[in-house]
Amino acid sequence: MLVIDPDGRKLQLVKPIRVTSGPIPTRGVVTVDQYDDINCACGNIPSYAGFQPCLLDGSLVEPDHPEWNGLYWCAAVGCPGVIVDCRDPDDVQADIACR
Repeated sequence: MLVIDPDGRKLQLVKPIRVTSGPIPTRGVVTVDQYDDINCACGNIPSYAGFQPCLLDGSLVEPDHPEWNGLYWCAAVGCPGVIVDCRDPDDVQADIACR
């Protein structure tokens, strides 16, 4: 799903795929591993540039922001505007608790 931020940039809202093992994240696919760590399509991982809580329009917020509901902005330089959607752990991607 594409979202347009307030500056007119296109952001890609992506639901991650649960993976259970594998030493290297799959480039081009957003995944969540067995430790609930996000691996972005650009290759970013939490120990590199990390992920920031955000709103649907891409605005960065603190995790205690009243409107924040489980979306994460990929903070990697050069990432094409990926927002990882970890809002619904009860859907087909069961028990995603991204961080």
